[in-house]
Amino acid sequence: MAVPSGILTGESTEAVARAERENLYEFWAHFGRAAGRQLHEEPGLAWFETGIKSPLMNGVLEFRSPRAEADGRIATVLDRFRARGLPLQWTTKPSDRPDDLGDRLLAHGLVRVFDLPAMSIDLSGATDPPVPPGLRIRHVLDRPMLDAWVRVGLGAFEVPASVHPDFADLEASLGLEWSLPWRRYLGTLDGEPVGSSMAFYHAGVVGIYYVGTVPGSRRRGFGAALTGAPMRDARGLGYRWGVLQASPMGEPVYRRMRFREHSRYTLYTTPH
Repeated sequence: MAVPSGILTGESTEAVARAERENLYEFWAHFGRAAGRQLHEEPGLAWFETGIKSPLMNGVLEFRSPRAEADGRIATVLDRFRARGLPLQWTTKPSDRPDDLGDRLLAHGLVRVFDLPAMSIDLSGATDPPVPPGLRIRHVLDRPMLDAWVRVGLGAFEVPASVHPDFADLEASLGLEWSLPWRRYLGTLDGEPVGSSMAFYHAGVVGIYYVGTVPGSRRRGFGAALTGAPMRDARGLGYRWGVLQASPMGEPVYRRMRFREHSRYTLYTTPH
């Protein structure tokens, strides 16, 4: 992939935070832009729909509304997904409006999952985490590797195995070429898949997503190593900033790696 213009090289916390938000938006929006999927964008509202019956793969990306109209707009969005039998995720951000959006989502029947610290790291000064003995980090370049990557990555987030094939089909439709803005990494130990990660290049930064390890392989440094692989590749391409949103399990790992928090989001989802 040619190094694009517009790489973020400054040190402004505000600029890094803005790039992280733009990277996150585009990461989920690109699923809605895939063939046969849907991305809806209008002033103050954006959502995507893949048709896959997992809240991970359908969601609201942006919501800004006058207070008097907020509940009606929330209901309209939720009614659409419910009519199609699709669960969804809704991540609230400090830029969303009204400022009591989280309480309103709860009143409409959504469930609060956890907070998501939005974090960044200066790649120019970052120390790459060690790769544990025996761990091999491979680029995902064909369908068998993609299937393993999906199985490990979604399994780490407790996404039911029943939707793994649909998600793999969606990922395959986006392409497996290493020249694309998204790059997938698979960690194996003695030939067995144990972890995953993904790099997504947008807004002048590299976003790091889908960092996960199988339950029997946690607390062994695999997650840190799989986070470090896209960081190292991005640095080699001239990128200065890496960004991510940390789950409660991943947050301690990222803090040890010197990621710093600049915003805090909250994840809501439809009840099971």
